[in-house]
Amino acid sequence: MKIEYLDPIYSQVSKEGIPILNQFLCYKDTFWRQGQYRKISKEYTRPLVSKKGIFLTGFLPKVFKYLYQNKIVYQFITRPHQLHIPGMNYFNETLRPEQNEAVNLILKHQRGVIHYPTGSGKTKIFISFIEVFPEANVLILLHRQDLLHQTYEQAEAKFPGQVGVIGNGVLEPNRITIAMVQTLSKMETTEFHREQDILIVDETHHVNNFSGTYYQVLTSIPAILRLGFTATLPATEKGRMALEGLIGPVIAEKKPQEVKSLAKIIIKLRKIPFSKTTHDLRNWKDVYKMGVVNNAQRHKMVLEDTVELVKQDKTVLILVVEIQHGYNLMEMAKAKFPDLNIEFVWGQTPSEDRVTAKRLLNEGNFDAIIANAVWREGIDIPSLGAIVNAAGGKSEIVTIQSIGRGLRTIGDKKEVTLVDYFDPSNRYLIDHFGHRLTLYFDEGWL
Repeated sequence: MKIEYLDPIYSQVSKEGIPILNQFLCYKDTFWRQGQYRKISKEYTRPLVSKKGIFLTGFLPKVFKYLYQNKIVYQFITRPHQLHIPGMNYFNETLRPEQNEAVNLILKHQRGVIHYPTGSGKTKIFISFIEVFPEANVLILLHRQDLLHQTYEQAEAKFPGQVGVIGNGVLEPNRITIAMVQTLSKMETTEFHREQDILIVDETHHVNNFSGTYYQVLTSIPAILRLGFTATLPATEKGRMALEGLIGPVIAEKKPQEVKSLAKIIIKLRKIPFSKTTHDLRNWKDVYKMGVVNNAQRHKMVLEDTVELVKQDKTVLILVVEIQHGYNLMEMAKAKFPDLNIEFVWGQTPSEDRVTAKRLLNEGNFDAIIANAVWREGIDIPSLGAIVNAAGGKSEIVTIQSIGRGLRTIGDKKEVTLVDYFDPSNRYLIDHFGHRLTLYFDEGWL
């Protein structure tokens, strides 16, 4: 059996090896078909090696491990790398131990995923890594305008005059280019794509499919070094396999409790009064609308808790999902809590206003910010003292990313408060709270 490294994106196995590799390069998925009376689900196994033996190069470590463990003889044909990897023990005195550890693991493996908690300084890690390659072309891929501004500021401070931007109406690449995945997906493959030596994907849990925007972009950029940074891995087997194939396996991993520089999480649980109206609803959308988005009693508790946290000299981030929920909280805040200096940030808020709001909150000039998904991931607010989960929900990824907004320590800040709400009114709300509570126990926060 022969295995050939074609390029950083694809490799190939000879014909006799296809069924062997497809035993473990596969994932279980579900499709739905219309029955006589209703849709019926059916599970199937999707192989990831094509009929011609083509598979994603990120799977090579998994392939080699399987063949070695099963004593299967193979011949590996590789092509010389175009980028020199320093054979050195990297150390930077400005980095914390776990950050230096991550850089050394990157240098050792050359590609893969760094699974570190939010607030552990992932941006600082990859900026330090870029320093090792002063002549390499680097592409940093992300998905939100707020992250674009934030990452540009940090990279430009370290590499003045060498950082460019693709996205948000700007098309100015440089040696180090920070790019929006949405913009790159609309561009034709050019010499720019082929010239990239290092590809870094921030919030890489979004690389979770074998189709779509990320797949399109990552299969058009044959960078030798391919790295992903995330606080959460994809929730599905399909997502984890897509991430491994396109980027590589997890090469560095830390739990929040293993990173001593992170603030301690204090969970505060509050009970929402029972609502017969919400209890009698059967449809989830109706339950969420009545029990969360338009629940004035819940809004009042959220804002009362926010005021109490502000009195403790904590800046507060209130998380919502639906825009109307944010508007409802703002309306009540203006009417019943006029002394609360609060603002609402969402997708249609101009990017420069969001940047200003983040700065003012971080400096303590806002008491609180209500935000939806635009601030759930990647946004760095070091001085944040408390997070109020007004939205509920059960997603592990969303919960961890949300909590992570306040994990970074600064000055005398040693802890961050998370306020969450238990609503006993409906089975959906009870179930979702149970998922969050289980996560808190699993992470050692309760």
